[in-house]
Amino acid sequence: MSMFTRRAVLAGGAAVTALSPLAIGSAAQAAAPLGGKQAPGWYRYKVGSIEVTAVTDGARANPLTDTLIRNVKKEDVNKVLEAKHLEKDNPNARTDAALIREEMP
Repeated sequence: MSMFTRRAVLAGGAAVTALSPLAIGSAAQAAAPLGGKQAPGWYRYKVGSIEVTAVTDGARANPLTDTLIRNVKKEDVNKVLEAKHLEKDNPNARTDAALIREEMP
């Protein structure tokens, strides 16, 4: 049966503490090559060395209630929707996100 001494436990704990940022840091620094390919649902473009990916998660119809927009009457909101050739009483809300990735040197 092996016995742990206080000195061995403290040395092992110090070694784990000292080496853990290196293990985490190396995983965080790993970089994949820029995608550069298009597919449905996202659009990629470059700005200098930065790659921007616009991800589209779709749209959701929200029933227009009297309190959806503060201090504006439902009739006024419907007038604006009609002027923009959008469906009355059921405006769509798009869900999009932008992911930004920089090339690693």
